[in-house]
Amino acid sequence: MLISTFATMRTEAKEEIVVRKKKEKKKITLENESEVIDITEGLEDTESLDDFVEELEKPKSKKEKKKHAAAKEAVAMDALKKEIEELKNEVKKMVAENRNQKIRLENEYGKRVEYASESFFKEFILIKDSFDEAMKHIPESETEFDKGVKLLYNNIEQLMEKFNLSSYSALGTIFNPALHQAMQRIDIAEKEENEVIAEYQVGYKYGDRLLRPSMVVVATGNAPAQAEEEKEEEIPPTETEDVDEKTDDNKQQ
Repeated sequence: MLISTFATMRTEAKEEIVVRKKKEKKKITLENESEVIDITEGLEDTESLDDFVEELEKPKSKKEKKKHAAAKEAVAMDALKKEIEELKNEVKKMVAENRNQKIRLENEYGKRVEYASESFFKEFILIKDSFDEAMKHIPESETEFDKGVKLLYNNIEQLMEKFNLSSYSALGTIFNPALHQAMQRIDIAEKEENEVIAEYQVGYKYGDRLLRPSMVVVATGNAPAQAEEEKEEEIPPTETEDVDEKTDDNKQQ
C-alpha cells in the first residue's frame, strides 16, 4: 500500500515538473515576441534609419555601456591627436616662414647699410680722377706746397681703403667686358687680340660691386698695314693714253 502511494506521488511530481517547464518555455517565447513587438513599435517613432540603428546599438548592460564609452573615447582621442599633429605642422611651417623672412630682411638691410654711400662715392671718384691728373704734374723738386698736396693725397688713399673703395688698372690685361669698357680697337704689332694697350680712366670698386669700369683701348691682334700695301699698285699708262697726252701737248703749243 505504501509503495503504491509513493509511486503515485512520484508520478504526479514528474507531471507537475513537466507542466512547469512547458509554462516557462511558453513564457520565454512570449517575452521574446514582446521584445520584437517593442522593436517594431520603436521603429515607428524613429525619424530615420540611422537613428534606429543607433538606438539598437545602444548598450543595455553596464558592461556594454562601459565598452561603448571606451570606444567613443578612443575615437575622440584619435581625432584629437590628428588635430594636434596638424596644428604642430602648421606651427612649424609658420616658424620656418618667419625665420626665412627674418634672414631675408636682415640681408637686405645689411646690403642697404653697406652700400648706402655708393651714390656719394660715384661722385667722389670724379674728383679723385682730377686729383690723380694733378699729381702727375708735380715737379721733382718739391716745394712745401707740393709736399702738402702729396700728404693730402695719401690721406685720401687711406680713407678710400678704410671704406673699402679701391681703384684698378687694366693695362696689360685681357679685355673683360664685366670690368672694362672698350673705347677704341686698333691694330698694333706684337700685341695679343683683346689685350688692353691703353687706358683713359681707371676703374673703381666699392667692396665687390663695380662703381665704374675702366675705359680702355684694345688691340685687335693684327699688325698695322704698311703704307705701300694699303695703296693700290700704279697701273702703267697704255699707248692710247700716251698718244692722248702728246695730242694735248701739241694743242697747247
